[in-house]
Amino acid sequence: MRMLRWMCRHTRLDRIRNEVFREMLGIVSISEKIKEGRLRWFGHVKRRPTTAPIRVVETLIVEGKRSRGRPKLTWDVRIRHDLTELHLSKDMVQDRDSWRRRIKFSDFLGEDKGPEDEAATNSDYQHDEDCGTLVEKCPWIFDGVSIYD
Repeated sequence: MRMLRWMCRHTRLDRIRNEVFREMLGIVSISEKIKEGRLRWFGHVKRRPTTAPIRVVETLIVEGKRSRGRPKLTWDVRIRHDLTELHLSKDMVQDRDSWRRRIKFSDFLGEDKGPEDEAATNSDYQHDEDCGTLVEKCPWIFDGVSIYD
């Protein structure tokens, strides 16, 4: 967030909420990207055979007591919350391409990335287009700045 504020020439002293910067620059929140990574890993684990060491851990029972206070949110419970939030089921994991499309959060708001757009994402043209939107929104960032200095 510090970098986004810097790009827009604001500091924490200006008391502007993070959501305002994300919306202004069109950037998805970090929690959405973390959720995407968590669900991607979940898909990877579920596609493994049940005899794989990573799947054996699912059935382990840990002995002992938990510490005092509120119980920690386990990975399994967090995944269940994410699945219900995105209206997904554990059965959808087996079709890898469909799963990746369903859990994908684009890096920029309003950007629609389908499987046919994957190749365009890596091209220089697409990268220049994304930078162009930042230049339009925060032109002072690129004033007299050269990457070759």
